[in-house]
Amino acid sequence: MKLRVCHAAIFFCCLLIVETVCSLAQQAPSPAASFSDTRYEFRTTPDGPEIMHDFIVKNTGDATLNIQKVKSG
Repeated sequence: MKLRVCHAAIFFCCLLIVETVCSLAQQAPSPAASFSDTRYEFRTTPDGPEIMHDFIVKNTGDATLNIQKVKSG
């Protein structure tokens, strides 16, 4: 009888620990990038003027967004 109570107590303690860890993991702050547009078609031009387009990136998350690499498609 005492062994069953001990096993039940250990089980419920483990369950509480797992639930706490999962709860903390869900609340961890994370960045989230949001783009006003994700594609832009550059027109063909003769040599000469530089053509530019600004892609606006907004961090909609709750942690710092670090952009480490950018490449064209």
